Amino acid sequence: SRTNRHMVQGKLTATDGEILEWMRDQDEPAYVASEVATEFEMSTEAMRKRLESLSEEGSVNRKKATQRTVLWWLPKQAQVDSSE
Repeated sequence: SRTNRHMVQGKLTATDGEILEWMRDQDEPAYVASEVATEFEMSTEAMRKRLESLSEEGSVNRKKATQRTVLWWLPKQAQVDSSE
């Protein structure tokens, strides 16, 4: 499925900021990639890649919960409103 990697069709791809903002606004403490992908009408694989890159820059945390399940969540400081 590598052939259509560069063809992003349909809805505009969500920005990193939109993904992080959505996660921040939810009540759930953690997510699987498919939940976030559904929200932004992206494929799970595409969202997993986005979350991986956000994880590499420290914007989200990840934990492999089972063989097939990775949980993603915001670091503590990212959840705190910056109105301190």
